[in-house]
Amino acid sequence: SASFSSNRTTILLKRCEILTQNLTRSLRSLFSDSLLVCAIAYDGLCTFEFGIAVELFALPRPEFEHWYRSATVKAESGPIRATGGITLDALDDMSLLQDASLIIRPGWRGADAPVPEQLCKALRSADPIPRATRYSILKFGIHDTSM
Repeated sequence: SASFSSNRTTILLKRCEILTQNLTRSLRSLFSDSLLVCAIAYDGLCTFEFGIAVELFALPRPEFEHWYRSATVKAESGPIRATGGITLDALDDMSLLQDASLIIRPGWRGADAPVPEQLCKALRSADPIPRATRYSILKFGIHDTSM
């Protein structure tokens, strides 16, 4: 009776493991195929924060069957000069934000620097409620309140 119970437990555990693997594959296929992550690029781009977004979402991940689709979208026309003397080119198509599951703004060029109205309008129209769009701001550093 004890060996029967042990064998039955082993079989159930193996079935659970197979079901979990199949469910994981199905969920990745169902959701990851359609998830688009957009990083917003702007003149004065914070390269560290932008690099994190690229590292997380744009690099191919061969260990996963499906991974995110990613796009870098220009916040405004003109050149995108980044910290460290880098000039970046990006898609000049803010309509991509409409299809994004996650929109990342990697830092900003300064607390007093206005956000272009075109970008504000595009972010407002990428309504988060119907599609559960997420908006994230990546910013690292020290904030000195005495300044």
